[in-house]
Formats: sequence, structure tokens, C-alpha cells
Amino acid sequence: SGWLRLFRAVPNRVPGFLFNYFNRGYPLRITGHIQEEFRNNLDYVQRNVVEVQNITAKNLDRGKNLQYFAMDKARSERKGNIYKKLLALYGGKGTNASVRKMIQSLEKKPVVSLTEEETRQGEVEAAKLAKEGRPFPGCGDFHKTGNIFGDYLIFLELQKLAREENANIIFATNDYKENPFWPCFEEEFKKKTNFELLYIGTPSFDRFTDRFGTVADE
Repeated sequence: SGWLRLFRAVPNRVPGFLFNYFNRGYPLRITGHIQEEFRNNLDYVQRNVVEVQNITAKNLDRGKNLQYFAMDKARSERKGNIYKKLLALYGGKGTNASVRKMIQSLEKKPVVSLTEEETRQGEVEAAKLAKEGRPFPGCGDFHKTGNIFGDYLIFLELQKLAREENANIIFATNDYKENPFWPCFEEEFKKKTNFELLYIGTPSFDRFTDRFGTVADE
């Protein structure tokens, strides 16, 4: 979801984000199910960007308040003018080409995936946890009609990645449905792998880059 969100980020933040993560040696990795979900949702995100552009342009024409769209720190009377300047670049071809190039670089690295048997077993485990009413990654997705176990499969892939790389994992997400349960997910991860899993909430790329984007050692 983070990489999909990058297509919608304010363009002047994108180059800095990409530079920090691909030129400072930060060990970004994706897993098989993350890759699958990215590809499945890419067309939707591109349509969504066009929709946001069109809605924003209409609101600008009507002189409506643009607090939702514009920069957080700008004074309210300046928001519309600031966003007008950014609108021409928002979701532009140059930005999308840069993001695609970085995605392709990521996909060239080894992608940790579950086998068919591991996937089947993971779905059985998640269904059992759901039946017992116990929290698990993805338990907030049961309103969906498909792919309800996707987050749990990613959780299992991260366990596999930690074991293969002998490494702790930082998992950055802007999905807060199960935020109250993150500590118990982290505890379960440690119990099963002997490695740490740290959930990092990223409400926006600005905040994520401000916190992690300039010091790779963190």
C-alpha cells in the first residue's frame, strides 16, 4: 500500500524519498503477496489519481476550501494557490515513471514468497483464528468479498524473510484497522522467529521520510 500511495504523493517529495531509499543503502524488500497486491491494485490507483485530479480541478474552479488536498502547514487562505501550482505535476508522467523504475529495481531483488502448501496452511490458520474470535493480521478485512487472508499471508512471508535474512523487520503501513493489536502481533512474531517485528504507522510519506528518510542507520 505504501508504494501504491507513492503514486499519489506530492511530486516534489517523491525524488527525495526515492533517493534516500535507493542511494543510502536502506534494505527495502517486498514479498510475494505484496507484489501480487501491488499489481492487482495498480490500475485502480492510476484511475483514482485521475479522479482526484478532476475533482480537485472542479473544486478549484468553484473556489471551494481545499484543506483536504493542500499542504498541512499552509495558512488556509494560501491552500488553494499552493495546490494550483502542484496540480499540474500531481500524478504526472515523470513521477510515475520514476516510481515504476524503482519498483522494477525492487522486484529484481529476491522476493520471499510462500509455497502453495504454506499459503493453504496460512489460510487454514487464519480461518481458525477468525472462528475463535482471536485477532490476527487481516482480521479487519472480513468485510471484503475476496482476498480476506492477504494480510495474514504477508505476516507469514515476513516471518520467512526474517529467518532467511537473520534480520529484524520494520513493517511500514498506513492501514490502521488493527492498530490496537500490533503489540500482540509483534509478540507472536518474536515467539515464532526469535526476531523483532516493528509496526510503523505512516499516515503520510512526508512524515515517514522526515522520520526515516535521511538516516539509513535508523
